[in-house]
Amino acid sequence: MAFLFTIFGCFQFVLLSSLSMFIYGGGTRINPNSSGYTFFLNFFSDLGRTQSFGNPNISSAILFFITLMVASIAFAAYFIAIPGVINTENPRKLKTLSTLGILDAALFGCIAMTPANLFPLLHNLIVLLAFIVSFVVSSSMYYLFKEIEVIPKFYHLVFLVFSCIIVMYGAVSLITTFFPEVYVSVSLFIRVVMQKIVIYYLVTCFLVQSLGALKNFPSILRIIE
Repeated sequence: MAFLFTIFGCFQFVLLSSLSMFIYGGGTRINPNSSGYTFFLNFFSDLGRTQSFGNPNISSAILFFITLMVASIAFAAYFIAIPGVINTENPRKLKTLSTLGILDAALFGCIAMTPANLFPLLHNLIVLLAFIVSFVVSSSMYYLFKEIEVIPKFYHLVFLVFSCIIVMYGAVSLITTFFPEVYVSVSLFIRVVMQKIVIYYLVTCFLVQSLGALKNFPSILRIIE
C-alpha cells in the first residue's frame, strides 16, 4: 500500500506542479516583467512564492504547497515501508537509511512551508540540507542494494545515477556563482536546467523503485507474517 501511495505521489507531483506553472504570476530573477512561468529560467521554488517577481502568486503557491506536501509524505512512505520488506544482512543500516530518508522527505515538506520570498535564508538552507541528505541516502542505498544479490542491478544504478546528478548540480551551482555579471542569464539558465533534472529524476527514482518493489514482490521482498 505504501508503494502505491509513493507512485501516486510521483504522478500528482508532475501533474500539479505543471498546473502550478500554468497559473504562475510571472517574472524571473532577471526579468520581473516576463509573463507566465519560464521553464528554463524559473526555479521550482518560484512556484511557491506568495508574491512572484511580477505579480501576486497565491493560487500557484497554494497548489505548489499541496503537491510538495503530498510528495513529501509519499516519499516518506517509501522509506517507512522498505525496512519491513527488504531482506538484508545489515538491517540496522537499512533502518538508519530509512530514518534519513524520512528526514529528507520532511525537509522537502519544509521547503513547501517556507516560501522563498518570505523566508529566503531559511528556505535556501533547507534546500541545501535536503540535497545533501538526498545524496547521502541515495549513495548509501546504492551500496546497500548492491550487497543484496537478488535485487536486479538496474535498481542499484538508479540510485547511483541520482547521486551523480546531485553532485553535478552542486558543482554547477558553485561554479556559476563565479560567473561574471554579464553572464548572469547564462548562470541562471544552467542552474535552473540542472535543478529541473535533479527534481524530475528524484521523482523518477521513487517511481521506478516503488514499481520495482511491486513488480518483484515476493522475489526480492519477504512477506511479513
